[in-house]
Amino acid sequence: MTVFFKKLIYKYLRRIWTQWYPALPMVELEDKHIANCTNLTNRLELLKQLPKHGIVAELGVERGNFSLEIINICNPKTLHLVDSWTTAAIEQECKQNLKEKQVEYHKEYSTTYLKLAEKNSLDWVYIDTDHTYNTT
Repeated sequence: MTVFFKKLIYKYLRRIWTQWYPALPMVELEDKHIANCTNLTNRLELLKQLPKHGIVAELGVERGNFSLEIINICNPKTLHLVDSWTTAAIEQECKQNLKEKQVEYHKEYSTTYLKLAEKNSLDWVYIDTDHTYNTT
């Protein structure tokens, strides 16, 4: 693709982006931003790349299906499940499949949890919250 067409497409996309999402920044990626990236086909492949036996948080848990994948693939020392759902509901849903000693439940917003978490207390965090720019 020629430089002319790249610039034209970028200009068009920028116009659409700023109309649809006026409060969100649009940043053009450069080669240096993706120089060491790895392409993954799905989030299970992502889990295979992440450190094992760590202290992990999953922000946005829903029914705990992906929590089970985190347990099975990464075998975290501790998995903090953070969501605004009722703790009893998620515990009941997860109890059969998750190793209870590895799991701590936090009924609160992810933004609150992260503000209260001790600095450098987590090895990694999987973010699957409400998918808004501000929350994420």
